[in-house]
Amino acid sequence: MARPAASAAHHIVAGNAQAAAPARSVLARFEVNINAVENGVFLPLNRGVPNPAGVAVHSTLHSNAYYQTVNNLMTSASTRTEALDVRAYLRQGLLAGDL
Repeated sequence: MARPAASAAHHIVAGNAQAAAPARSVLARFEVNINAVENGVFLPLNRGVPNPAGVAVHSTLHSNAYYQTVNNLMTSASTRTEALDVRAYLRQGLLAGDL
């Protein structure tokens, strides 16, 4: 998929943020690549970008609240399938504008 104009490629589980370490460790434990396409989603770059679907805005997501939500959900996964399901749930939440 080509990157839409005025969008940012967002890691659902952040690749480098220290606050996302617990969620990253879950992916690592189940050998899920942090840079897999499924761990990414294109989001509007900022609030100045048209957003008719109301998806989450990238510039607002790098917050302790976001990382805590991702960590809480990801660390509840006890199998690889559950971790992938949580990541898919988070993706849907971003695309619905719920996160």
